[in-house]
Amino acid sequence: PDVMARGIPASEQIVPVKMLVDEARIAVWNSEGLPADALSVENGCIITTCSRWPLIVDPQLQGVTWIRQKEEKNGLVAVEL
Repeated sequence: PDVMARGIPASEQIVPVKMLVDEARIAVWNSEGLPADALSVENGCIITTCSRWPLIVDPQLQGVTWIRQKEEKNGLVAVEL
């Protein structure tokens, strides 16, 4: 709001997901088993763009299942706390 009041050009609504990935990448994730809902796509963005160990919100464990399937070939070791 302050930006608009000062007359600084800015987008009305910034969508971080669109800055991090494109629709094609999201379609690949969906074909790999990641659900298409907004929370799952946001989790996919976090997981694929972070440089360390991501913390995601995944109440139904759909993202966890996707990660395990996606990274099984790389020797993923899952730890549950």
